[in-house]
Amino acid sequence: MFYNLKVKTFFLPGLFAALFFIQPVTTLANETDINVTSETGIYYTVQKGDTLWDLSQKFYDSNLVWPDLWYQNNEIFNPHLIYPGEKIRLFKKNETDNIKIAKKTKPKLPVLVPQYEYYHFPKMDSTGFLKIETKKERVKYSYKNHKKFDKPYIYKVNKNKKLISTGDLVYIKQPNNIPLSIGSLHSIYKTKLIFSKKTNKYIGTEYIVLGVIEISSKNSKNYYEAYVVKNFKDIENYSFLMPYQQKSSEIAIPVGLMEKKNSVYGKIIAAEGNPILFGEKMLAFIDKGQNQGVMIGQKFTVYKQPVTYDPDTKEKINMSPIIYGDILVIRTLKNTSTVIITNSKDFMQQGAMFTSAK
Repeated sequence: MFYNLKVKTFFLPGLFAALFFIQPVTTLANETDINVTSETGIYYTVQKGDTLWDLSQKFYDSNLVWPDLWYQNNEIFNPHLIYPGEKIRLFKKNETDNIKIAKKTKPKLPVLVPQYEYYHFPKMDSTGFLKIETKKERVKYSYKNHKKFDKPYIYKVNKNKKLISTGDLVYIKQPNNIPLSIGSLHSIYKTKLIFSKKTNKYIGTEYIVLGVIEISSKNSKNYYEAYVVKNFKDIENYSFLMPYQQKSSEIAIPVGLMEKKNSVYGKIIAAEGNPILFGEKMLAFIDKGQNQGVMIGQKFTVYKQPVTYDPDTKEKINMSPIIYGDILVIRTLKNTSTVIITNSKDFMQQGAMFTSAK
């Protein structure tokens, strides 16, 4: 596998609307959470710093929806340039979202394009994640309770093969009666409970991506056949399906942008597969995510904070941090993120600390 770091100038969709202004602009009026609907949909007023990329993540939980968002708004001539005050039509949903709308807006102003670094990681499609789940959720999706599953899963592999490879046939059960489209792609995954090496307490559930399948036919009401398009790891019975989302192998790192964010401190929960020691080029999971302001492309420094104590007062004294290496965020959830260790001076362990502070 090959990894490299390169520098480009690139236009992201709706690239950071009004992020850099040629002349100063008065701050927008206070925002209010209200519902705005019409016969044609729900509308959102663009705020300073918005991009179609970010709005897609905010309202649809996926950056990759931005082309559809652009398609629904014909008045946006260039998707790389949106401006505060523009109203963007969102897709209708079953429930109306609370959307922040600015009371007043300022005239449209040109935007300057920042520079980006790119980190190449070819295994994005096989990258998993870690979720913190309740005890009920963990038990519910144990293979022992497969009769109670409410999400699609593999119930049988053709000819009971033990080693599954590209082109093999698998059989799917969809217990919740939601039809699977013929020709649709789905990621196959299984879960693994992660426990603390020190306390043996549950700290999260690792979602391991095994491969990609394509639905080929429907046998009866809730049963389908599918073929393996890609396999990354051994595919097993009672592995679950989730919609496939193709991910770019290029991780964009906005030059200079992350330095302006507030400092973030946290810990590495575990590494992929939960080994005792892990290092460079391996994947790991951290205890901070979207709710804490963590973004894809954000870089952190992993360190150890040695301490000593004053012999007279017993006061705790922090010594100079020992730097272990660097990590890069490649996937985010609400309260956790997946990172790749871009370089390491020493092996890391579960619980290693990280920070974005300089």
